[in-house]
This record gives sequence, C-alpha cells and structure tokens, in this order.
Amino acid sequence: MCLGGTFVADAHVFSAAVVETTDSSPFLCAPFSSPLRFSCRKPQATQQDSLKAASMAVGWVTVWPREQRACAAARCLIVALLLLLDLSCVVAQSSGGDRVVKVLMLNVTDIPIDQKFVDSLEAGLESALWSRNFTVADGVHVKIIRKAATVQTSGVVIGKALNESSDILLVAGVIGDTTVANSLPVIMRHGLVSFSPFTSSSLVRGWNPNL
Repeated sequence: MCLGGTFVADAHVFSAAVVETTDSSPFLCAPFSSPLRFSCRKPQATQQDSLKAASMAVGWVTVWPREQRACAAARCLIVALLLLLDLSCVVAQSSGGDRVVKVLMLNVTDIPIDQKFVDSLEAGLESALWSRNFTVADGVHVKIIRKAATVQTSGVVIGKALNESSDILLVAGVIGDTTVANSLPVIMRHGLVSFSPFTSSSLVRGWNPNL
C-alpha cells in the first residue's frame, strides 16, 4: 500500500516524468500534469478537481493526431472512469476488513508507440488512484501489479503473474489486435476481465464477457 511520504515522493517522480515530455508532445501531458501536481500538494483531491481532470482526459483524445488516437483512448478511458467514480473520502489508514482488488498492468514493450507516451498515461492512472489513497467504494483497496511483456509473450506473462497472484481480477494495458488475441485465451481460462482493451480491426471484436 502506497501511503504517506513514500508515495508523495513517487508522485513527484511521476510529475517530473510527465513534464519532461511536454516540449516534444504538448498535448500528451495536458490531462495528467495538473492532477499530479495537485496530488503532490494535497492529501485528497476534491470532487470538482476530479471532474475537471476527467474532462481534460477525454477532451485530450480529440485533439491527438488521428493515426494515434486509438491507442490514446484506451488508457484515457481508464483514467476518466476512475476520476468520475462517485466515491466518498477515504482515510489514509486501512482497516483490517478492507478488501483488495489486484489489477495487472501490462506494459507491452514492442507496440509502435513512444514509450514516454505510455509512461505518461500510466502516471495519470496512478495519480487518479493516489488521489483516493488507492481506495475505492466500500473500502476496496486497489493494488497494481506491473509486468513487462511483448506482443507475442503477453499471454504467457499474464499466466505467470496469475501463478504468483491467483487473485488478480483485472488486466489493463492490453493494446492492439495481436496482443488481445494472444492474451484472451488465458484471460478467459481464469475468468479475468481485460479492462478497456483497444483493437484496430474486427478480427478480435465482438461481445465477450472477458473484454
């Protein structure tokens, strides 16, 4: 659990990483730099700030170049949904009865996207969670587990992560047709949900309770 001074330091690192990319990609950091800096200053973001940040995250997708808009939308959707959750304020200390939801954050290293772009989106997701002390409705604590994979090894990496933590419920960061196709068998076998996967063709689209 990342609480108190430890995560404040991490938030400053995220903020610095986002600011570093502003010169080369001015639209990239717009929805995330403000929430990051706000979170570094205050222990709890207000509902108005969350709504403003969510609006920025959604609006940013529309100004991104058309050819890169699809991949941008996937993780921006995650950020917007988390920011728009109507959650009550949470205290920094967790009680023994709190439940934990584990989310596997898949970092696919060989998708044709600038890595700084991906890092900034992940920082935005973590900023949104940190503003709620990584705790959502009814005392449910969100724990992120990170794993690096390639497009071809994404399914194997998810399987290994499940061997280490069998109670993972969600998989985030699944981007691209081939990544989805390679990940889906293990996701379905273990009854997981691939949260907001993004595809570019109809090859892997269609109703699926695991997507």
